[in-house]
Amino acid sequence: MSNYDFSQPTRQALAGLILFWFNGARVVVKNAWALFLVFFVNINNERFTSIQDYVYLVLAGLTLILMVHAWLFYRYFYFSIEQGELLIHKGYLKKVKLSIPFERIQNINIKQNLLQRFLQVVSIEVDTAGSSGKELKIIALKREQAVALKKELIELKEALLDTTGENENPSEIVLGASGKKTVQTNSDLVPVLHLDPVDLIKVGIAENHLKSSLLIVAVLIGFMQQLSEVFQERLEAMEEQAKLVLIGAGVQLILILVFVLLAAGFLFSLIRVFLSHYNLRMARNQRQYAISMGLFNKKEWTIPFRKIQVYEWKTNPLRDRMNFVTVYLHQAVSKEIHAQQTKIQVPGVSLNKRTQIEKSLFPELESSDYQEFRPNAIYFRRAWIIVGWIPAILLSLNYFAIQYWAAIPVVSWLLLSYVWSRLNYRKRLFRIGRDLVQDRSGAIGTSWQWMYLYKIQAVRLRRNIWERRRKLSTIFLYSASGEVLSIPYVDSAVAWRLYQWFLYRIETSEESWM
Repeated sequence: MSNYDFSQPTRQALAGLILFWFNGARVVVKNAWALFLVFFVNINNERFTSIQDYVYLVLAGLTLILMVHAWLFYRYFYFSIEQGELLIHKGYLKKVKLSIPFERIQNINIKQNLLQRFLQVVSIEVDTAGSSGKELKIIALKREQAVALKKELIELKEALLDTTGENENPSEIVLGASGKKTVQTNSDLVPVLHLDPVDLIKVGIAENHLKSSLLIVAVLIGFMQQLSEVFQERLEAMEEQAKLVLIGAGVQLILILVFVLLAAGFLFSLIRVFLSHYNLRMARNQRQYAISMGLFNKKEWTIPFRKIQVYEWKTNPLRDRMNFVTVYLHQAVSKEIHAQQTKIQVPGVSLNKRTQIEKSLFPELESSDYQEFRPNAIYFRRAWIIVGWIPAILLSLNYFAIQYWAAIPVVSWLLLSYVWSRLNYRKRLFRIGRDLVQDRSGAIGTSWQWMYLYKIQAVRLRRNIWERRRKLSTIFLYSASGEVLSIPYVDSAVAWRLYQWFLYRIETSEESWM
């Protein structure tokens, strides 16, 4: 029995005042960081001496305003559980009341960033697969209070579904020793996966370091563009000096810069993996997975099996050598939330652990017979034309008239794009079983996506200009997670029969996709 009475209006922990102030200050700095940078860089400049006192006065006034805002936000923010709904009241100038019926609650996640850890509080997010996604976020609760709120919401929701006969998964509610129905809790969980520092290093080594390097370049370019508005003259001078250095040094310096960039990408991948997946733990019981991870920003998810819309795993040559894959669990998502926010990534999953996960999510897996569909060869030709020939032609038009050696990168790109397109075509495969569909894709790496037939939300049949000439079609299967599985470039007659069959399965299925 919980020691907390959530039927009464409840405020957040007093430590939330610091979080509210910090969030307000972060918004101010995010929108005016360039002005702050100009002032502090030129703080000793004679032109700024006369206005320093006024700037400090503005900063003091801004700090005071943020403190008042934090207090008022804390004072007028409270939540309660009343008459089958989770209610939240907030706002002091504009008052807002949010109401979330129990049956709309999909997931309740607990998270903790570095500042929250220092203040010994956590945040709790209530997800709904409805109109506005994360409708409720409480950022300052004691952990035991957040756990008690989460447990009570789950129990009340399951009791409501059981009473109305809408609970499609009886295994979610079990009988206790007294015969009373209870919901399984984290105490029933059995460990599935735990990543130690050595495992995280392996995961970091197998990451896409080229992608990380390009991300660093994009961030630097964006940062320089923003700074150019403030320090335009200085940056232009630095740019001219950099050009002279590059021209004078030639190919050797360029190769060194590329090596440094790749090394920075490798280091960035390792750091990112450690920060995001530190002490990753995955456990399960008969109805759900519990996943926690993170060094500074700790996240905890509870994911019922029935709410996983698409199961996916990815690998690449390095992961194959180390005998592990990365698993993704895609949950239902609303239109206002990007699908990435509901995709839970679990790296470093060994082949044995992957098999255990698949058996728990798809118990019918071993008894299923599959019919396989592969794309027509035009799928490969189209990919090579788009990825290879079109960029090569554009590059030729720009450089052939000026520099004849441009043929070297053009030919190299055509060869690389041919290999990539060929691999992508050979790996493309779609399988249809009695209850499941499986979609394989990839070129260098490999991705498998699995979904129950009854979780398909919509079906679309497409014939583009490439397909019409060959009497081909592509079928798209849409899920509530935002993921789209496809059967590309198959015979139009076959595609039409499959389209009708998918619609029939969707309309006649009585199983709940949630």
